Amino acid sequence: RPEEQPRTAAIMRWIGPDGLETMIDAISASEAMAPKQFLHDALAAEPAAFPLLVPLLASPRPHVVRHGAELLGRLGDSRAVAVLAPLVDHPAERVRAAAVVALAVFDEPAADDLLRRALAHVSPSTRIAVARAAADRDRQSLLPALLDAFDAEPESGVRRELAGAVARLGAMGDLVAIALDRRSIFRWRGRRVEERLDAVAGLAAADTAESRRLLDRLVREGDGPVRDAADRALSVRRLAGS
Repeated sequence: RPEEQPRTAAIMRWIGPDGLETMIDAISASEAMAPKQFLHDALAAEPAAFPLLVPLLASPRPHVVRHGAELLGRLGDSRAVAVLAPLVDHPAERVRAAAVVALAVFDEPAADDLLRRALAHVSPSTRIAVARAAADRDRQSLLPALLDAFDAEPESGVRRELAGAVARLGAMGDLVAIALDRRSIFRWRGRRVEERLDAVAGLAAADTAESRRLLDRLVREGDGPVRDAADRALSVRRLAGS
């Protein structure tokens, strides 16, 4: 019962390791987090839970590993970086995503290295998870890696997520440069139209005063495809605000 949840969690924490293990067992019994969210919250506030959570990462059940990764990220103990590292290559997509989100919590060089590695993962959803986690956690240290990943990315949907992350991290000028980097009669090595349009989409997704100002610049300075895409994005924002 919701009214009993805070008191129950408090009692379990007061009991000590046995109470913490009881909460962990209750969480591990189900894939869904929502019914046991109060237990997640209680464990995430209990530093003594760290050694009891680490074994969850070795479970053969992906949802148990996912719970463990999420809790270790919320707990914020930097020792978690080393134990989360193998999960970047876990076979379960949702586990990899949980590991990436957890690693983005830690302002550690080792965590950055793992997130950079995950940007090259074969799974598009994992690459997207890194982009979103980096932006959500304001990981400025990953900006160069995100821009490099954008250049190397073969899939438009992932490029848009990477561009959106770059915009949220404040490097909107880089996206403008990408959008304006076009081929011409006298210049053969410009970017492909698809890449430039994905940069415009990343600016549009940021939806800030600065991104709208830069989209307006692209309307004035861009070639046909970029100009049209920027103009459509501004039109959508104007309609949404009316």
